[in-house]
Amino acid sequence: MDSWYHGLVSKQPSEFTPADLERFRSKINKTAQHWEWIGTIHRQTGYGCFRVPGAQLLAHRVAWELLAGPIPDGLTLDHIKERCGLRSCVKVLADEFGPAHLEPVTRGENSLRGDGPTALNARKTHCPRGHSYEHAYGQRICRECLRKSARESARRRYWERKHGRPPPD
Repeated sequence: MDSWYHGLVSKQPSEFTPADLERFRSKINKTAQHWEWIGTIHRQTGYGCFRVPGAQLLAHRVAWELLAGPIPDGLTLDHIKERCGLRSCVKVLADEFGPAHLEPVTRGENSLRGDGPTALNARKTHCPRGHSYEHAYGQRICRECLRKSARESARRRYWERKHGRPPPD
């Protein structure tokens, strides 16, 4: 995990010089919809990056700390997809054009709001055969598929006992 990704760096926005602050502000293009970061964009993640001597920081985290205060311990910033979807957006505060596009949430909540495999699987309500999932024993199961699998296993065991060999496929 890249240390800059989570903001684990020695330089904090409260330590910025006036020149750093002015340079940061100059890299934000405020439109009616977004506060788009027009500085460096990380090639792989799409997040805005802001470099100061000794550190490279994520622009949306810097914007949050400058305008809203420290990010609470144990939380990370989520780009609220329903409001924005631009990873380069640093809109921290609500204005006359709409609500903020960032929100502090737990890492688990952030994962579930995304489009990664964890989030996509969590949103599934039916098994691949179309049966509804049920929650039992702390996990999500498909009772129909479990029953079918148990019947097939019993049939296979019966065949092997009776014929002394596995059933033909």
